[in-house]
Amino acid sequence: MRRTIARQVKKAFFKSGLQTWLRRGFPSHHPVIIRYHSVSQGNDLVNDGITVPPAVFEQQVCYFSKHFSPILMETLIDCVQNRRPFPENAIVLTFDDGYADNYQAARILKKYGMTGVFYITAGCIESEERFWVAEIHHLLGKTTKNSVCLRVRDRVFEAFLSDSTRVEPIRRLTQLIKTVDVATRESIREELRKQLDDVSALENNLMLTWQRLSEMVAMGMEIGAHTMTHCNLPSATKDESWNEVLQCKVLLEERLGINVRHFAYPNGGSSEYYNGRIKDLVRQAGYISAVTSKLGVVSLRSDALELRRIRTTPDLFQILWEIEEFRFRSTAA
Repeated sequence: MRRTIARQVKKAFFKSGLQTWLRRGFPSHHPVIIRYHSVSQGNDLVNDGITVPPAVFEQQVCYFSKHFSPILMETLIDCVQNRRPFPENAIVLTFDDGYADNYQAARILKKYGMTGVFYITAGCIESEERFWVAEIHHLLGKTTKNSVCLRVRDRVFEAFLSDSTRVEPIRRLTQLIKTVDVATRESIREELRKQLDDVSALENNLMLTWQRLSEMVAMGMEIGAHTMTHCNLPSATKDESWNEVLQCKVLLEERLGINVRHFAYPNGGSSEYYNGRIKDLVRQAGYISAVTSKLGVVSLRSDALELRRIRTTPDLFQILWEIEEFRFRSTAA
C-alpha cells in the first residue's frame, strides 16, 4: 500500500510540472549522472531491471534535452579536479556493458543534441568470448533439463529448474560467480555447458562491434572502460584484476584511436564490487574518473574515482523524483 501511494505521489509531482519549475527557478549545481545498460525490449539475455525500451528511452532523452544541460564526463571531471563551478542543471548519461543496442541509443542521443559515456566490456568485442552474464541467462533459461549441480571449491550450487520461472536460479548462480576469481568462473562456465548440453551455443551478436563503436565516436560519444570480461574485481586475483582494468583501456585505445580516461566498476549488485585496492589499480592504469552504482549526485567534494549515479527505470517520474531527492540532500549537507 505504501509503495503504491508513494508511486502515485511521485507521478503527481511529475505531472504537476513542479520539477520543471524547480529546475528553472532554482537550477541545480549538482550534476546528475544517469546509469543505463540495455536500451531494448523483450531481450531474454538481459535482466529486465536494467532495460529500457527504445521508445521510452527516446522520450526520456527528449525530456532531458529540454530541461537539463548535457555535458561531457571530461567537463564534469575538469570541474571536480579544479573546483570550478559546474554548469547549471548538468547531466551526463552513461551506459554500462556495451550492448549492441547502445548504437541505437547513441543515434537517439545525437538526434536530440546530447551525448553519452559508453563503458565497454572490451574482451567480448575483441574475441569470441561470450558475455558471461548473458550466457548464464541463455543456458539456464533455455535448457529442458530440470536441475543443475555444480561444485565450486568447497561449495555446492544446486538448482531445480521449473517450467514457470528460472529467475531465482539465474540470480543465485550470477551472485555465486561474482564471489570467485576469473579462472574459477571459467571452470564453472565450462561445467555448466557440459551439464546443459541440450542448449546451443550463445550467438555472438549481443555486444557492440568495433565498427559500431567507431561510428559512435564519430557521433561525439565518449567511450569508457568496463573491464575485459566483466569480472567482479575484488574477487579476482591481483594479476587478473590488473589485467582486466589495464588491458581494457589499452585495447579500446588501440582499436578506436582515442584516449580512454573513464571507467565503470562492474557488478554493482554484488556485496563488494570495488574497494580501496581496486580504486588504486584504476588510478594506476591512468583513468581520471570511475563511476559506481551508489545512488547520489555529484558535488565539488566528490571523489572522481567513486562517482555516484542515478539508476534508470522506464518511469521517467521515478528518475526525476530520485534526482530531486538527492539534489536537496546534497544541498542540505
